Amino acid sequence: MTAEPSPVVLLAGEGQMPFRVLEGAREAGQPLLLVAVEETTSPDLANQADEVIWVRHLKLGRLRKECSERNVK
Repeated sequence: MTAEPSPVVLLAGEGQMPFRVLEGAREAGQPLLLVAVEETTSPDLANQADEVIWVRHLKLGRLRKECSERNVK
């Protein structure tokens, strides 16, 4: 039995780079956990991610907890 791969975590702001990272994760068969910044990250990007954590501004403690709960290493 093969274990599910840990998701790629993407902390995304604005621009096209987050879309490129998402595309690369898809091509590699990796699930994507998006950490999206409210009023900055594109809702279109969020709609394409496997999971989304919306934050008002970067809170590293919460990010660490959320990633740990999803077995992200």
